[in-house]
Amino acid sequence: ILLLNLGGLSALAQFSSGIEGTVNDSSGAAVSGATVTVTDARLGVTKATTTNQSGYFRIDSIAASTYTVEIQMSGFKTWRQAGLALQVGETRTLAPVVQVGSVSTDVTVSAAAAAVDLTSATTGSVIAESTLTETPLVGQNVFGLTALTPGMTGSAVNSADNYTNEYSININAAGLRQEQNGYTIDGAYTNTPSRGGGTSISPNPEIVQSMNVKTNNFDAQKGRNGGATVEVFTNSGSNSLHGTLDYYFLNDSLSARTEFQSNVPVFSRNEMGATIGGPAIKNKLFWYGAIAVASSRSRRRILSTGSRPTCPTRWQRRFSRRLRPDRFRQPTSRRSHRLKQQTRDITLHLRAYRQP
Repeated sequence: ILLLNLGGLSALAQFSSGIEGTVNDSSGAAVSGATVTVTDARLGVTKATTTNQSGYFRIDSIAASTYTVEIQMSGFKTWRQAGLALQVGETRTLAPVVQVGSVSTDVTVSAAAAAVDLTSATTGSVIAESTLTETPLVGQNVFGLTALTPGMTGSAVNSADNYTNEYSININAAGLRQEQNGYTIDGAYTNTPSRGGGTSISPNPEIVQSMNVKTNNFDAQKGRNGGATVEVFTNSGSNSLHGTLDYYFLNDSLSARTEFQSNVPVFSRNEMGATIGGPAIKNKLFWYGAIAVASSRSRRRILSTGSRPTCPTRWQRRFSRRLRPDRFRQPTSRRSHRLKQQTRDITLHLRAYRQP
């Protein structure tokens, strides 16, 4: 599977977070024409806008990250809030109050307000990068965490690997069928072409930055599916060169046989991956790449012991005097049959992001 995500200005659509608010002075009057600047603390990327006649501002299409918000207006002190953490799909509402004074004087707000979503009534959850890193994943499949979302039922994924181009995710939102769910990666739909409820791409957990799961009441922007919408957002490069190496191994050493098995099936699974990212142009253009290779092998032993009588055929009955009695029985030797299955999957992920 090859996932290629290159873009310039159009790549901004894959970022769904935002910051909005109304700027007032100490008397409660709206401040129009103020310059509002947000700076990504990780990438150093900045975006700016000005307040309207009502003092309102809104900055959309920014990535989930930690930001510093700065407001400047002639005749007022500079208002600054640092450490503002935005989750995927979150629009944070601020209520800055600027004070009369010199622009060279700063008023810094260090304590962030409670993260209450005042712009939508959507039910769902944001699965942060820390959850992806610290939570055990069945088969290294990130979609298994969608079952933790309020209003969601189902087991999401099972322990078996699926190397087909249609991976079904067993989750139901608000009692609807799983075929009514929708899946996107960086804003691009990855639903299987033949039926809903499945996705054609299961990304490596190392490249996933966060996930946004919405179960109902989402806006017309996500109105393609009636069930849940699962949005996956991948990592990007930054101003420093960074990368990861990972290796996961699983076998049958700690497995136990079931009541209907004579022995433990032989199983081994190996998954290797690597990521690397960095700057192409500092504060402007970043690149990021990843590769993942998964290989699993399984063998099943079928043992047969002893002899079992069989019914003689008409030909055998006719010539029974010339045949030995043991010809009517299956061999008594112990035989072992091995059914071997080997599957392999390779995923390549490339991404470039340019800030205008």
